[in-house]
Amino acid sequence: MASPLKEGSLWPASLALSAPAYLLPIFNPDLFWHLSSGRWILRHGAVPRADFLSFTMEGAPWSDFEWLSQLIFQGIYSLGGMPALWALKAVLLALSARLFLRTLALYSLPELHRGAALVLWSLAALAGSDIRPELFSLLIFSALVLGLEAHRLGRLTLRPAAFFAVFALWANFHAGFPFGLLLLACYAAAAAAARTAWRPLMLCAAAAGGGALCTPYGLGPYLVSFQHWQGRSDMAAYIQEWHPMTLVNAFHWPFWLVLILFAMALARAWGRARRSASWGLALAGLILGLNSLLHARLAAYFGVVALPLVFSLTGDVPVTRALKRAAVAAAVIVTAFFVLTLPARSWR
Repeated sequence: MASPLKEGSLWPASLALSAPAYLLPIFNPDLFWHLSSGRWILRHGAVPRADFLSFTMEGAPWSDFEWLSQLIFQGIYSLGGMPALWALKAVLLALSARLFLRTLALYSLPELHRGAALVLWSLAALAGSDIRPELFSLLIFSALVLGLEAHRLGRLTLRPAAFFAVFALWANFHAGFPFGLLLLACYAAAAAAARTAWRPLMLCAAAAGGGALCTPYGLGPYLVSFQHWQGRSDMAAYIQEWHPMTLVNAFHWPFWLVLILFAMALARAWGRARRSASWGLALAGLILGLNSLLHARLAAYFGVVALPLVFSLTGDVPVTRALKRAAVAAAVIVTAFFVLTLPARSWR
């Protein structure tokens, strides 16, 4: 009996099944105040330091920690309107997907495994696949995972100066840089537990923390991140992206699948005492996964660390005919998922 899948035939199918993550329409209501802030910055040649958008808090001190993203959004919008912003969203997500695939390439996985991983990554990204400053955080966080995994495998030497520069840029795009600091701390803790070189990681973490101070607001992004975390319960009551993950929202379903796969990967790594497992990824995934249960906005970062751990442990799984048939069945299920969910989205 002929094999249901041939070598080289998987990437078109994987790309097609991952396309909705890039191509979903814009539906972020926050976009308009981001554009307003971008226009203000262009008009005044400075970043805002007082609230000018709300009538209840007008004139109150404000650290606009997303000013660089807003400036880019407004510049792109002035060139091509909403279609240009939609294209920017697709490009940023595609670049993040490319970094994810480069991370998988470190493990020398078969094509079937990499194709399945790409589809899972795109499904996990659906809930946050909109034009928002978080896309820049997702992109830089994905690059950080790639660099740290390459370092762990002995293929890259870490440079503190590079971390300083990257985090200096990151802190002006979006206040997601604490997740990068968390990731560095997890890798340093894993290295210390394994009695390998952890000091270079801590040096890079210190450089990264210093770089994040290089904003027009100094400690402002740190303070905003702390205030958001401190008030997370109140924010969860009023802001959708701070709500817990749920089974009611169909776009949250992939998160639960990734969470189950991650738990199975942890059990496999622990049970076999695999010294080659990435315990930095495991620790970061555990922290981000548990917190994603409380706040949906963390789920995208969880997928970036969970899926490399899952698939790094599948290199010894042979690509049998049964596995190929299972992949075909999974592709049918994913297609049915899109048929049921995508028409409900507003495509205007």
